[in-house]
Amino acid sequence: MFKRLVLLCLLAVATVSVSPPAQAAGLTVSMQCSAYQNWELTWRLDIDCEAHASGGLSPYTFQWYQGTSLVKTETTSGTSYYFGGCRKGSGTTRTYQVLVTDTRGAQGSASSTVTC
Repeated sequence: MFKRLVLLCLLAVATVSVSPPAQAAGLTVSMQCSAYQNWELTWRLDIDCEAHASGGLSPYTFQWYQGTSLVKTETTSGTSYYFGGCRKGSGTTRTYQVLVTDTRGAQGSASSTVTC
């Protein structure tokens, strides 16, 4: 009887350990960037980006990219900010992207483009 009980317990543990973790449902990422005049440096536009994550399982890790370069990583409960800048009137286009990963590994992303 004891051997059967041990065997049943081992089988139950083995079953639990090989089951994949439940994936986070419904991870949603939104993002917005805007440019505005820097009043101290009149040649510069400041760029503010804000991203929100919801659903899934917090905390979330936010990875911020400007183009293909990683510029910031932080872990928060749902909102992250990135601040940058560019030369006013240069006509350059900056694309910002945020990749968000929740505690269970589910991912979502969003991007925004600003013209200087």
